[in-house]
Amino acid sequence: MVRTVKFAGRDFMPWSLSPMAGITNAPFRALCREFAMAGSDSCQKKSQIADLKIEPGMFVNEMVAARALGTHISKARAHMRFDSSESFRSAQLYCKEPEWAYNAAKVIAEENLADHIDLNFGCPVKKVTSGGGGSAIPLKPDLLRGIIKGVVEGVKDGQIDDTLIPVSAKFRIGVDPEHIHYLRTAEIAIEEGCKLLTLHARTTAQFYSGEANWAAIKKLRELAPKDILVYGNGDIWGVDDFRRMQEETGCNGVAIGRGVMGRPWLFQSLATGESYRPNLGEVVEIMLKHCKNLIDFIDNEDPKMKDNLGIRAFRANIGPYLKGFPVGSEKKVQIMKAGTFEQLREELNKLDFSAPYPESVEDKPRGRTKSLRKVVVPYGWLD
Repeated sequence: MVRTVKFAGRDFMPWSLSPMAGITNAPFRALCREFAMAGSDSCQKKSQIADLKIEPGMFVNEMVAARALGTHISKARAHMRFDSSESFRSAQLYCKEPEWAYNAAKVIAEENLADHIDLNFGCPVKKVTSGGGGSAIPLKPDLLRGIIKGVVEGVKDGQIDDTLIPVSAKFRIGVDPEHIHYLRTAEIAIEEGCKLLTLHARTTAQFYSGEANWAAIKKLRELAPKDILVYGNGDIWGVDDFRRMQEETGCNGVAIGRGVMGRPWLFQSLATGESYRPNLGEVVEIMLKHCKNLIDFIDNEDPKMKDNLGIRAFRANIGPYLKGFPVGSEKKVQIMKAGTFEQLREELNKLDFSAPYPESVEDKPRGRTKSLRKVVVPYGWLD
């Protein structure tokens, strides 16, 4: 039986969906949550999860810029929208300045926009680190401390009842082999009030390449106080990886990012303990449902505009869903060119629905796997 974890006064299944820009929007989170619910029979009493005595996991939204949210920019507000099925709303903030971290957290608390705030100190993208954000922040301990303190204080000052919004942090083991700082980062995060730590066991220089260093997750779990939850992140592609990470590191839970791209049913596999292998027909059905939910979720009164925006938002998912299936490059191009939902349905219906789930990609890396790269941070940042 899968053990639950206690967080924010609730019991959770021990896995979370990691934020991914353009992927983990509300419709995708709801789909992942639905699959986790579907697999709940074999791991817990289904009635307990249905009654929300046990949350089927933690599903974190896309990264939201604190400055944009604090100044009420509409795009940031759009990223803070949640599906009606999300009984526990997890928001991830991207902050570079303590004052804006405070302002954004206060807005979230005052307006009851989320039930949990996760802080992003792990993003390796050049345009983020070059400005001193994401995974560049832990290199500056005082800045790191100020941001976390700002969020914790903002939540306290903005609270509308006696329930404080819990704060967590996600970070990498370091920037490169010469700058490994995850234990110091964890210490500061705990001192400033974080109750959950998620460690992506790679350096920024690794980006998403090579193997994750699970030994670092084990060390963090051994050194962190028992009342602090430690989640491991990196190289979780299937049920066996989930079990192995928990056994080898002792982590409380597992965070999954690229492993669930085009594969929201992975959460059902985790719940049942057995890999779910849909054939191409079932995958097409899931794709159409995902796309339709995206279209319905878009805040626009013009049906044609909703359809167009929904299709454009869905395109990033097409490749991951079809990976490994016998769908030629020309056919994929035609599918990607679909400009309306009906055109997408028409192209997908031309596929061989009987094609079995491809063993060649099962429990294998998905998404970006680029090689080592030079980390770009502001001038003098490493002095």
